[in-house]
Amino acid sequence: MLFLNSLRLRARVGDIVVSIETRESGAFVKNYTILHVETGNTKISCQIDDDMRFALARLVKRDHWVLVLNDEYVVAGFDLNAGRAYGEYEWDKLPLLIWDDRGEVLAQRRMGASPSLPANYRPFPTR
Repeated sequence: MLFLNSLRLRARVGDIVVSIETRESGAFVKNYTILHVETGNTKISCQIDDDMRFALARLVKRDHWVLVLNDEYVVAGFDLNAGRAYGEYEWDKLPLLIWDDRGEVLAQRRMGASPSLPANYRPFPTR
């Protein structure tokens, strides 16, 4: 059984495969979204969020990053140079939080009408 907002999206950058998917938690309100990266014999995974809903999910290659977007919001990423994935609560390490339409869209899938973002995600400065 898949959640209504289930997601599987996959892209390749050279010999690196990047994918995102939602996993069932057993609880009705939770659906864990995971970023997976496979580089040769190495597999890296990190949680993006446990209750975020995607509106338009995208994998975007920009400079040395593969970014995970929820609409225009950058919610996770993989640094191709460092070989490191950044997910939940690591948004300050991403190169940007609002996508500026630069980069190559590797894969995308429309999921719903409006996104819900992770708790404590702040794409705009707060005072």
